[in-house]
Amino acid sequence: MREAIGNIWQLAKGHIVVITTNGFVKKNGECVMGRGIALQAKKLFPNIPTKLGSLIKSSGNQVYQLGAYGPYKDIWTFPVKRAWDQSYTTNVVEHMQHMFRQGERVPGWALVADPLLINLSAEMVSNLVKFLPDNINIYMPRPGCGAGELLWENVKPWLENLLCDRFICCDYSPRSVVGTELVHNKLFPPVVAHYNDDATDDDPDPYTYEGIPNSE
Repeated sequence: MREAIGNIWQLAKGHIVVITTNGFVKKNGECVMGRGIALQAKKLFPNIPTKLGSLIKSSGNQVYQLGAYGPYKDIWTFPVKRAWDQSYTTNVVEHMQHMFRQGERVPGWALVADPLLINLSAEMVSNLVKFLPDNINIYMPRPGCGAGELLWENVKPWLENLLCDRFICCDYSPRSVVGTELVHNKLFPPVVAHYNDDATDDDPDPYTYEGIPNSE
């Protein structure tokens, strides 16, 4: 596994993008994709939540190859959170812990990322590489380290043991990869989120975004 800095949607053009996901499917059949790279993918390609939701309902919460989209050879999913779990406080993301009582059912999107699931997903994507042309790389975020609230210093060793150097973990901050092999020197502008002051409590995503490249 290697690391890179920059906007994953720019770096991965002509290659494969991995999006981290959870296993929760809404009543309308869509997989919840409300934060991070999953939300960016949803905004770029609006049919992905329905397509992924259908796959999860039929075959479970696992790695899927969603196919080619825009300039990307394929988009792979990488589950980092379960469909649901019972609350024991520390398995719920910090800003939602007050919403769930001990033992209460918690939807996947409100959970902390699951290390065992991350390892399983890494094993699954690793097995897909042998079917790819040699000139295709796989770009992915740091799984579980955003909305999943895990620490990269803990997750990185797991991935290094499972992923070959065709997998490139991307981050926006140059400081976070000091001392590692950089795939690209050029910095790309990150996606910037702006809070919408008119958002209501029922709004699943109270932000607007700048910097997501066009899919053409």
